[in-house]
Amino acid sequence: GKGVAAVLPRVEAFDRELSGILPRMETLDRDVAGLVLPRIDGLDKDLASAVLPRLDSLEQAVEDVVQPRLKLVETGVQGVVSKVGDQERAAVCVDERVAALEKEINGVMHQVDALDRSTGGSVRRRVAAVEGRAG
Repeated sequence: GKGVAAVLPRVEAFDRELSGILPRMETLDRDVAGLVLPRIDGLDKDLASAVLPRLDSLEQAVEDVVQPRLKLVETGVQGVVSKVGDQERAAVCVDERVAALEKEINGVMHQVDALDRSTGGSVRRRVAAVEGRAG
């Protein structure tokens, strides 16, 4: 009856759409088989023959060349750091010895001042005269 008559045009329209889609799907299948898959195969071959071996040789180079040279540099840097530490310790020793000398000189100057006071200033004049001739 009337229900089937109403649905039929829609079924025919759907059929036409499908018949238009099928050739496009066959074209897609051909494109995938003829163009896409061979390119993927080519990429696979490139990966296997060119990229992976180069990655392996890069890794080998890093292990054989780069890492040992880095270790040498690190060792050199550690040597420099320890030498700087030695220099710093030596400088501290020099500072301490200079400070000790300064204390001794101050002690001597105090003794000179005491002598000077006890002799009414004649020692100071004589020290100044000696320094004048030395300078």
